[in-house]
Amino acid sequence: MKKLSKLAFLLSLICMPVFCQAVAYTIETVPSPKVNGQDFYVSNPDTVLMLETDALLNSKLKEMQLNTDVEMAVVAIDAYDEYQYPTGRDFALKLFNYWGIGDKNKNTGLLLFLARSSREVEIITGSGIEGIMTDLACGNILDDALPYLKENDFDGGIIRITTSIYDKLMETDNRMELISGKRPANPEDAGVFGSYLLFGFILMVVFAYLGYKKLNGKPGQSKKEIQDQSKNTQTCLGCLVFIFPIPLLFFYLYYRYARKHVKMTPPNCKKCGHTMQRAPQEVENIHLTKNQLVEKDLESCDYSLWICPECGEQEFLQHKGPKYNQFDYCPSCGAKAAKLTDNKIITAATYSHQGEKLNTYTCQCCGYKMSKTIILPKKEYSSSSGSSSGRGYSSSSSSSGSWGGGHSSGGGAGRHF
Repeated sequence: MKKLSKLAFLLSLICMPVFCQAVAYTIETVPSPKVNGQDFYVSNPDTVLMLETDALLNSKLKEMQLNTDVEMAVVAIDAYDEYQYPTGRDFALKLFNYWGIGDKNKNTGLLLFLARSSREVEIITGSGIEGIMTDLACGNILDDALPYLKENDFDGGIIRITTSIYDKLMETDNRMELISGKRPANPEDAGVFGSYLLFGFILMVVFAYLGYKKLNGKPGQSKKEIQDQSKNTQTCLGCLVFIFPIPLLFFYLYYRYARKHVKMTPPNCKKCGHTMQRAPQEVENIHLTKNQLVEKDLESCDYSLWICPECGEQEFLQHKGPKYNQFDYCPSCGAKAAKLTDNKIITAATYSHQGEKLNTYTCQCCGYKMSKTIILPKKEYSSSSGSSSGRGYSSSSSSSGSWGGGHSSGGGAGRHF
């Protein structure tokens, strides 16, 4: 009988770890604190934290949401299902989106997650507060609390992390930004904006000088040469407009108008220097070839004939027409009259391979046909799948409680302790 009792005792010692093994949670089985009411933010099903800590955190997080619009959840569990979720960060991010923590429109949600058995702590932030709760800031807050967590003082560690987050979000500038969506004006910004305007004004003066030189050209230069040499200046100015829209945008528009006006400005005669006059339309058409007449009808190119009234010198100029970019040059007759008349998909593009398309061009002047093979880029996966998953998380959260319906893209930080 004594032997049987000893054997039973040994078996109980062997089996005890099995029966005492912690529950491995999935994101669906973690109890949502919102089931208990709107003023609850802490999920502590394994009593990792003391009940007094729960009450303290719920009170602090309620006050924080009222003053900053940031909805924060604290989850402290013993273990998660490591077969489904490779890391604590993966579990915490999916839990954040499953519940839908934070305002749906602002995405001002935040999750503090702790797994006791794997000794992991994570902060997950919604995209709306990543500018304040940066990855670096979250990492520093966690590092400050690690000494508590390493000594298994989970209450002290979690309270310290929550308090640090609370203090940072309650700073005046941060709180005003979270509530209004705008950062309060910084007096230093006025100096930065003044420097920006000054530099933009200097650039405008430089380009005004260059533009004057380019548009007036050198003595004896044709209008086509003036237009060609001023084109690069316009391109460079156009690129700078994206950086300095004030005041370069207005100067850019004026410069572009001035370049177009050059072709209608009477040139000076290269022979005697007098101002030339444009010939009447019927006289111009007499000097045009068949190809040039077709180009003029198609509006791919335009032509002008200038005659000097003093010496009779003539200058024949070609200009880009309104539909210049709609036609290609024909390799047979040389006219700017080849137009796309047919296109056929040879190989459709997939997510793993490029495709091919055959374009057929027909010259509107001589009828010559030519073909070009166009490479089609590989298809790209649409980001709408991520958005739809975010909406799916929000709908799930509404069935679990009254979280705000927010979503996180993975901002925050994590530590092992």
